[in-house]
Amino acid sequence: MARRISLAACTVMALSMGVAACAPQTNDASMVQTASSTAAPCFYPDQVRNFRSDDHSNIYFDTGRGRIYQAQATGVCQDLDFAMSMTIRPESTGKSRLCAGDSALLRVRGMGMGGPCRVRVVKALSEAEIAALPDRVRP
Repeated sequence: MARRISLAACTVMALSMGVAACAPQTNDASMVQTASSTAAPCFYPDQVRNFRSDDHSNIYFDTGRGRIYQAQATGVCQDLDFAMSMTIRPESTGKSRLCAGDSALLRVRGMGMGGPCRVRVVKALSEAEIAALPDRVRP
């Protein structure tokens, strides 16, 4: 009799676990959503509409739709104050997008003879960070 009870208990437990495994799990769904929301923000170089620099190391790119990205020069970028136009492209061949953490080559055309400089894309600014930028720096 004891064997029948324990066999019945095991059967019920196995069925319960099987049914529970088929049920949707909200924790996994929220983890997937969190993982996708923390993905590195990216942009295409041809999306850049305007740029500004607060010094010779921080550059801000406007890619439209209220998105502004921050990049930092890995050295000194000449002629950012007098630049009439700018070209940015990924430093790695075969890449078409720039994401946070990527290196890029920045070439400015201005009054001087400055060559290309290397920059690293830092991040996409939040709405609060964009609002906190001084007018002279906001692209």
